[in-house]
Amino acid sequence: MGRFVKSVLNEKWLVAANPNLDYSREDPTGLILLDSGGRRVGKVLDVLGPIENPLLLVEPLTREEPRGDVFLEMPRIGRKRGGKR
Repeated sequence: MGRFVKSVLNEKWLVAANPNLDYSREDPTGLILLDSGGRRVGKVLDVLGPIENPLLLVEPLTREEPRGDVFLEMPRIGRKRGGKR
């Protein structure tokens, strides 16, 4: 998905995002970022910058900045339970 770039705006992070994705169709705002170990490290607040070089503004969930690649946690779409009513 991307790589940590730097801390900005009162303890927010900038993460360089994959330019091959269409963020206007699949908005990552509100999704959780995971580090390479699968730990939740941040929440996406917004997509910034040009299409060729997008950046994600992220609210950290940990004190440590992520090292290496970060990934979006894809929410599970649960199936509806219950029977006929």
